[in-house]
Amino acid sequence: MTKSEVKTGRYYATKISDKMTIVKIEAGSSRGGWTGRNIFTNRTVRIKSATKLRGDVTARGKRIEQDMKELGI
Repeated sequence: MTKSEVKTGRYYATKISDKMTIVKIEAGSSRGGWTGRNIFTNRTVRIKSATKLRGDVTARGKRIEQDMKELGI
């Protein structure tokens, strides 16, 4: 992915610590890159480069997050 393709509020597949996960981009970082939230662990993560993002998965990310809320996870 390129920097111009990344949008705040969208969900992206990314690799964190050798594991694929889904991250919601929450804001741009003053040091470059973006800050986001891992939807499975609810931890804040810093994405330094757009090359770390594998692709936009917004529809899937919203659905997973909604299902997790319904289950109380």
